Amino acid sequence: MIDICFYLDIFISFRTTYQNPYTGDEIYDGWLIAKNYFFGRFVIDFFSTIQFDGIVGILFPQLLAGDTSSEKYQIISCLKLFRVLRLGRLINYLNSSDDFK
Repeated sequence: MIDICFYLDIFISFRTTYQNPYTGDEIYDGWLIAKNYFFGRFVIDFFSTIQFDGIVGILFPQLLAGDTSSEKYQIISCLKLFRVLRLGRLINYLNSSDDFK
């Protein structure tokens, strides 16, 4: 369920307005919003949503076959830490000024 929320957040972020840092105007144009998000936070959001352990299991099933310990591929699970980087975005949103809200 959490992964579904991350996928939905990516789709919503492509349509969420943002404030132009130079003029202070709120941007409503869909193309500019998508472009700003794609060249900004999209990479972090994308890598935080990908199921790396599932991809490795599909591409290399022989590596995980019969492996009951999770110690062998813990580095794959560590890649989920990209989600922690998203907290900075939430904190910035909550600290934004009352005028912008």
